[in-house]
Amino acid sequence: MSFVQTTPNPLISARLTTVARKLLSSGSLRFVSFSLGDSEIDYLHGKDISYKPSNNRILSPFDKQGDLKYKLPSLDKINYTAADFYNPLPSIVPVENEITNTAKRRGFFTGSTNNYSAFTYQSPRSASNSYVLQGDVIVHISGVTGSTSMRVYSGTTFTGGTSPGVDDYLLFELRNPSMSALTRSVNGRSSIYIDHRQPIPYLWYKIEAKSGNLATSGFLDLTLDRKLPNFQAVTGGTTTGGGLLSGASQTTLANVLFYPSGNSIDTFYGSGETTQYWNEDTLAFTNTSNLANDELNMWNMNIVHTETIAGNDLTTYETHTDYGSTGYTGIKNYLNYTFDKPEQKAIGIIHYTNHSISNYYGESLHKDTIKLHLPTIMWHHNDGVTLGLVLSNKGETKKNTIVGGTLDPSGTNGKITTTYYNLTDSSGNTVGRVFNDLKTIIIDDEELLAAMSYKSNRNWTLPKLEGKAVDVAASVGTNLFSPQTQQVYVSYLFENQGIWTGTTVGTPKNLGTTTGLHCQNYILITGDTNQSPTPGVAQVRFPLGKLPYMRSVADMVTYSGTGWSSTNLKLICQRTALGQRPKADSWRWIDSTSGLTNYATTSGTSINPDDLDQSQNQKVFNITKELYDTNSGNTYVLNNYITIPTTAQSGKLQFGDEVFFFGNIETDIQAISYKTKFVLPAGGNSFNTSINPTWTNSSSVYISEVGIYDGNSSLVAIGKINKPIEKKVGKTILLELEIDF
Repeated sequence: MSFVQTTPNPLISARLTTVARKLLSSGSLRFVSFSLGDSEIDYLHGKDISYKPSNNRILSPFDKQGDLKYKLPSLDKINYTAADFYNPLPSIVPVENEITNTAKRRGFFTGSTNNYSAFTYQSPRSASNSYVLQGDVIVHISGVTGSTSMRVYSGTTFTGGTSPGVDDYLLFELRNPSMSALTRSVNGRSSIYIDHRQPIPYLWYKIEAKSGNLATSGFLDLTLDRKLPNFQAVTGGTTTGGGLLSGASQTTLANVLFYPSGNSIDTFYGSGETTQYWNEDTLAFTNTSNLANDELNMWNMNIVHTETIAGNDLTTYETHTDYGSTGYTGIKNYLNYTFDKPEQKAIGIIHYTNHSISNYYGESLHKDTIKLHLPTIMWHHNDGVTLGLVLSNKGETKKNTIVGGTLDPSGTNGKITTTYYNLTDSSGNTVGRVFNDLKTIIIDDEELLAAMSYKSNRNWTLPKLEGKAVDVAASVGTNLFSPQTQQVYVSYLFENQGIWTGTTVGTPKNLGTTTGLHCQNYILITGDTNQSPTPGVAQVRFPLGKLPYMRSVADMVTYSGTGWSSTNLKLICQRTALGQRPKADSWRWIDSTSGLTNYATTSGTSINPDDLDQSQNQKVFNITKELYDTNSGNTYVLNNYITIPTTAQSGKLQFGDEVFFFGNIETDIQAISYKTKFVLPAGGNSFNTSINPTWTNSSSVYISEVGIYDGNSSLVAIGKINKPIEKKVGKTILLELEIDF
């Protein structure tokens, strides 16, 4: 039992009754009439002459409120009928209110949203802090020699945690000795410090075998899913007894973190199953009950592929139907990417899935308030000096789209309209959409998805080539597009065949980074049959200034070993019939390295990006029929660069295995409150008498409650007034009763 809280201002506490909720569930709830009552008023209160009926305390409305005990008749009569107590509702006013709030920033990083240098990985898993399996783990990079093996060591502030197992993930901070000293502890935390001034590779791997124990022996030997970078030329430290490092300079160490595998959102970060709202203790009232309120501190991310990545033999290696997150392909269809953007090979779905009963993000994400922080990405639209990327929909205009499909010729089905905002970087480059009402964020820039992938071997993005069809010169040869029913897809691969060899000017240089996935944004070139002469050569080039993190020999000194490098450039291309998508196993590669301006003097060292994306040296590549035919035997095989699971290796790391969004998300949230507002008049000549046995004709009537009834005179809503209202003869009162839905 409880009482309506007394406040100076009139307040009506209202609720639907159990009867109303039952009627609502069957679709038969109606509001027809109202009654006023004084059931909880004692007009006499013994012989206390100072007593006022307005001092009566009023019980809060009950769910199982059967009816008002004493209804006020609308008019004074000698004999009353039921009709005298039920008054038609004069008006029902629907009210819509927008409620907004700022959601907690959730993700894997702490620090200022405007300064990536302050973002750190959270410390190891604990009861209240479940982010990593183990933190403060280090590797001596001289032991990383291009194989699949790695030995890691416990750091100076190692605090244990959950020992990583086979199939768990490893995140490798790819430092090299040209960089400043390793930072592991920030403000006393066992962490990796993300320095925005050090744009370097952060690569994910999957553990396939292990031996040792970090907590007891201080080291762990790991076998990973694919080859590591090659730093065998690095010196400056040795190990003793498999324990702590001896003689190791801080510049020869790198950080390692471990994360859980599988459906970690459920099994590690979340509760694993929906927690019951009610438990036995709650129902039995034998103990103090705690309601489930499990909070998930990160968002889900599923990268969905609907086309096999180029370079896969369709009989030997797993195809896109074997990739992770295949269960989400229906969402790609639902959001109309399948119909509106058939060239879209993959999308990233970022969503918040939490088994808690609490709705942390309300009914929708509020307007243009979304920000995504990706602290470990090298974005090719950036300056090449700082690490990290912030995406937002700030300032974007809300747009409408049709979801669900549009193939119904009648136009009556498949046209469900929802709204979205474009997701952009700080320069206005669109990378996806924010579906506010669906509380879902889509990344559809396939290069950004590649940089976020566990399997791609790179955290940097690559620009899409520029291209066109040009005339066939006499010295070039025949038409690439002959017959004129053909087209050609072109992408490229930056291969790295070198090892880290230092950054001293005058000697071969390489950062030791591994070969990453080829560019995922293909360019399509078709010959124009309406021109004369008919264009027959596919001409491509790199856009100006879009390789900011790629380092040449000189750049490695200038940028202190940050960024990434490559020793070979391979164009990959495939000619198809008009309107036909390329086949994953039919691409061929063309080595274009020797055609670069400075190749003769820098052969075997890192390619100078100035020879590709600067106006004074911008290289143009011509793909002729003769060149295409000459390279017919160069079938592009992705497994030559990145180990791809075969059809018999379903347990190995694959594209689409991403589960969590490795970043932070902040947003305002929104809910719409719908209220039914009843305006109930009590006229001057109405409701001036009472059937309450304590009332006398010499006193005013006091209203303490309001009842709303359906057509069967069943009480469906009950309102209680915090302080009884005096109804004097000749005085008109308007009562406003709101029921929140």
